[in-house]
This record gives sequence, structure tokens and C-alpha cells, in this order.
Amino acid sequence: SCGHGFEESFEHILKITLSESKRSSDVSRIMYFISELLVNLDNKYKDANANGSMTEVDDIMHPLLKELFIFLEKWTQASSFTVRYRSCQLLHIILTYIQDHGIGELDMKTYETMLKIIEARKLDVSCNVRIHAILLAKFFQDPSSINDPVIAGNK
Repeated sequence: SCGHGFEESFEHILKITLSESKRSSDVSRIMYFISELLVNLDNKYKDANANGSMTEVDDIMHPLLKELFIFLEKWTQASSFTVRYRSCQLLHIILTYIQDHGIGELDMKTYETMLKIIEARKLDVSCNVRIHAILLAKFFQDPSSINDPVIAGNK
């Protein structure tokens, strides 16, 4: 045994993936795999934990997906624009997969964290990071509401 658990190996792969500056179909495939894996794990986790429980399905999140959101929150603030860009890119892929295949919604804490990331990255020095922040914002828009968090953030 190499002494690493799954979480440590997963984080190591994430760090390598998020640090890759070259355009690569391999990086994209890894990001899509991570998204699909974690959203499917989260769906099964919600199914297993919501049955017979009074807990709302939206308040249940697989621990690995929750850890990934915490990890990406930290990495969207990295000094490397490549890491900030890749972190926003991965968040976009995950949120797209959740929207298309997920059960329930993000819990409120994760939702608020995502809004903070969007606000910070919309002001990024890198235009590519700013573009991904704006792409992320679409998941949180509610144009029918005068309290829309995305529109309010642009005022």
C-alpha cells in the first residue's frame, strides 16, 4: 500500500488537473468524469439518506462532493490564473451536470459560497476567469425576481 487513501489520491489528481495550463482533451475528460462520478454518488447518497428521514433532500450532500466544493472555493482564490480558471471551469461542469442529472438543489451554504466565488471571479484580472464566472452566474439567475442575486451583484 502506498499509504494514501482515496481522498488524498483524489485531491492529488485534482491538483494536477487544475494546474494544467495547456488546452487538453484529457483535462476535459477528467473534469467530466469527476463531475459525473460525484453527482451520481451524491444522488445515491441522497436517495439512501432521505428515505424514512425528515431531512430535506436539498440539505443532504455526499461528503466528497461537499469537500470538492470547499476545495474549489479555496482554489478559485489561487495566485495562478490557470488554477483559478480551471477551478471555475470544473465548477461550471459540475453545476451543469447537477442541473441535468442531479436530485434536488445545492444546500444554502454551498449556494452562498458559489455566489461569493462568482462575485470575486467576475473581477478577476484574467478575462478567461471572468468569462467562467459569468457562465457560473447563469445557474443562479432568477430574472423574474427583483432580488435576483446575479443582477443585484452587477449594480
